[in-house]
Amino acid sequence: NGPTVLNLLDVPCLSDSLMNSPGLLAAASGVYSGWPGATLLRSDDGGQTYVSLESFSTPSTFVGYCTNSIGAAPTNAMDVTSTLTFDTASTGLASVSEAALFNGANHFAYGAHGRWEIIGAKTAVENADGTWTLSDLMRGRFGTEHNRASHLSGDTIVLLDRSRIEFIGMSTADFNVSRLYAGVTLRQELNPALAESFAYSGENLECRAPSQIKGSKNAGGDWGIEWMRGTRLPVGTFSGMPTTLGESSEAYEVEI
Repeated sequence: NGPTVLNLLDVPCLSDSLMNSPGLLAAASGVYSGWPGATLLRSDDGGQTYVSLESFSTPSTFVGYCTNSIGAAPTNAMDVTSTLTFDTASTGLASVSEAALFNGANHFAYGAHGRWEIIGAKTAVENADGTWTLSDLMRGRFGTEHNRASHLSGDTIVLLDRSRIEFIGMSTADFNVSRLYAGVTLRQELNPALAESFAYSGENLECRAPSQIKGSKNAGGDWGIEWMRGTRLPVGTFSGMPTTLGESSEAYEVEI
């Protein structure tokens, strides 16, 4: 029933057991009620032929389109000032406890390709006009703090529910190569005009920036500079656990 809306999410590694290899997340949703599911197709030859990559069943992924935008906010404390409102035809959203939020509930990809910010929302409220508003936010999760000030009205927001999103494995040969992708509703035919060009950049394999950079000068006039390393692999929020390396080795270039 109706077309399928496809969202391909080239985002950081959200799970070391699921995303620690080349690949991206795919979310499919229906425009109308009664959507029966969909199939994800890809063409590597400009649309001459397509292969099936994954199937999606109901319920569809929770997807919305923002009617406002929010700016940068701290990442080391909850953002209690910003509120984000969006339209959606999806169902199945609710507020969560702080403990559930810290354990990964109500996390969203917010933005667009090339500038996704991963946020968490403790409070989700449905408004009288059918829109939803998120507040009490965790910002810049999983190394996306650099995208906090990049948002625009009309941006997409996708609930990162593992039961509704699929990980699509890729190869290193796919890096930065444009392919055609299409989400086709079950029992419907592919409309080539609706296929979208997309290039996977390997965001989930990128090393993350260090933080908490500080320095001090000793009596001899020498400076000691230190920082906390970033990691691709998720670390429990505010857990106090040490930051794991997540790579086979590490090296830094320091510019004074």
